[in-house]
Amino acid sequence: MLASKPSARPLPTPGNAINVSTILSMTADALKQLAALEAWFSADPTRDLTVLPPRQEQIVRLRFGVGEACRYDCAEIGHRFALSDDQVRQMLAKALMLLRARERENPRKEGSAYHPGQRAEARQASSAAEDGLHRARSALSIGPLKKPAVPTADDLLQQLDDSLIGLANVKSNVRQLISVIRVAQLRRERGLKAPDTSLHMVFYGNPGTGKTAVARLISQIYRSLGVLSRGHLVETDRAGLVAGYIGQTALKAKQVLENAIGGVLFIDEAYALAPDQPWDFGREAIEAILKGMEDHRENLVVIVAGYPELMRRFIDSNPGLHSRFTKYLEFPDYEPFELMLIFERFCEESDYELAPDAALRLEQVFTAAYQRRNTKFGNARAVRNVFERAIANLASRVVKLGSFTDEALKTIVIADIADIGDLLTAHIGQRAE
Repeated sequence: MLASKPSARPLPTPGNAINVSTILSMTADALKQLAALEAWFSADPTRDLTVLPPRQEQIVRLRFGVGEACRYDCAEIGHRFALSDDQVRQMLAKALMLLRARERENPRKEGSAYHPGQRAEARQASSAAEDGLHRARSALSIGPLKKPAVPTADDLLQQLDDSLIGLANVKSNVRQLISVIRVAQLRRERGLKAPDTSLHMVFYGNPGTGKTAVARLISQIYRSLGVLSRGHLVETDRAGLVAGYIGQTALKAKQVLENAIGGVLFIDEAYALAPDQPWDFGREAIEAILKGMEDHRENLVVIVAGYPELMRRFIDSNPGLHSRFTKYLEFPDYEPFELMLIFERFCEESDYELAPDAALRLEQVFTAAYQRRNTKFGNARAVRNVFERAIANLASRVVKLGSFTDEALKTIVIADIADIGDLLTAHIGQRAE
């Protein structure tokens, strides 16, 4: 049982029956999540709930009485003013854990809270607790349930500009694509013809150049424009699409595609699906992807990504790929000054500062790495590794010195980046002096 203040009444147990949706509503984070799920399900009650993560699926089922219902006593909840927010969160976690355990044990036992016959009783228990719920919300300083604001396309385009360093051509091409979509929508609204435009894309570039981040924003932009219904991003690669036996790959790829309906399917290192061996199962995955693109062309976008030359070979390996992927976005390697800007952003986001001599040395290291780069160069990913190594070195140095001033805890000095050249060896294939 969760410990509480001596004056507080004991926490309800599963036998006393707290409605889990009520507990969810008493935490700020869960409140936001619940609002988003309510909006998602209310828009189309026929949605397939199995596409949600298990916990979110359970929340929707409880909130709307879909499938098996569950009840816990609600009578206690309004009297729990002695509970802190952290205690409520622990209570929520425990309730969900017990819920899943009980459902696994005997989901349809007669008289069980999960049995269909208990749904009405569960809803009555929930209704009886409404007064207590409102008082509990006030005690925890939680406001009423509000539908989260959906960012507009312009908001997301601004986020694209602000959150990602460099990539000027990528940002320009995305803006142009959005303009094409908007104009086509306006033409249709006014009764004018608008040609169908393929929204599938090829992202080519070395690792760490922002391909996944841009794909995620594009999926949200498409949702804001009404092109996609959900705007989520499903990431996968060869391992997520190809099985080891004949006939299984098509089923595996179909499941991934179904999970991506309403959003963007992002296939990283897609060229691995088309090796030189004609018997490879990757070709079966390609055919399944092409069929899914055709079957769900109104509500699915596929983005394939990988190294430039390998992606060209991949697209040329199948006529269906060549005809469907007509938009190409190049993600160039970050230049030395951009690598420095990325490092400085990591510092700013984590409350670190870079000493002037350390900044000069780091710029020299990044310049050498850029000049000697090859396809192994990790770009922003390499900078992240450099930053993590620097703050680890800082921590070791500060502990040895025993100096715990604010300046010592946040300033990266030249000694903290002394071994950065060795670290970058893995990203360029040779030492960056």
